[in-house]
Amino acid sequence: MSDLDQKKKLLERKKANVQKLESLIKAQEKKEDLKKKFKMGELVEKSGLDDLDLPTLLGALLSLKGSDSANQRILWKKTGRNFLNIDPVN
Repeated sequence: MSDLDQKKKLLERKKANVQKLESLIKAQEKKEDLKKKFKMGELVEKSGLDDLDLPTLLGALLSLKGSDSANQRILWKKTGRNFLNIDPVN
């Protein structure tokens, strides 16, 4: 086997390792995304808004986006922490 053939084989092994790593990273990202979405659903349920139909809930959430300021976020965070009984660290 020539030196060039050996280098090609080494490169192929490295490519395979990179592909495996990419696959693992994508799986982890998907898992974290699903976990985040599940938590958001739990928050909708805990807030008592799970009885709303989806367009109404989306409309309510979109209306909040327009009033999104630094002070408003602080107030929302405080209210949420109080509701969830979380110590006000931040």
